Amino acid sequence: MFFTTSGSTLEIGTARNDWIARLASAADFASEVWTPVAGVNSLGRIAGEWGTEDFIAGNPDNPDDPRIPTSIKTARPLLTMQINAAVLGGDPGQSLMIAAESTVDPFAFRLILPSGQTRSFIALVVAADHIFDEANAVVCWSFSLKPQSNIHRGE
Repeated sequence: MFFTTSGSTLEIGTARNDWIARLASAADFASEVWTPVAGVNSLGRIAGEWGTEDFIAGNPDNPDDPRIPTSIKTARPLLTMQINAAVLGGDPGQSLMIAAESTVDPFAFRLILPSGQTRSFIALVVAADHIFDEANAVVCWSFSLKPQSNIHRGE
């Protein structure tokens, strides 16, 4: 089965003044007041990639065997998620995104997929840039979100 993002809604919640990066659960979002961000046309990618540490492993049973380079996983920081949205003056969600970029606190976010499933997380808004692109394109915001929690999957 394929899942599309067409028809998805991105919502921003409140600032998390005392949030320290950690695993989030449904309870962290239970009483959240959500504001939709209008005009979203690109949701970007939200993922992480393991960091690695390389070392040379020898065979303790046979020291004459050639040493084999290998790697171990270390930490898995989440990558920055890019959100693009057509500039809509007066949209409360876009106004909250711009305000969130101006503060040091992370905010709650929820993505509602067309199936009704949700993806909730806490993130810093680390950039709010304009995209001017081609002459006949719509002026857009590009918001960069840096997750400060896991991505909680809801039904």
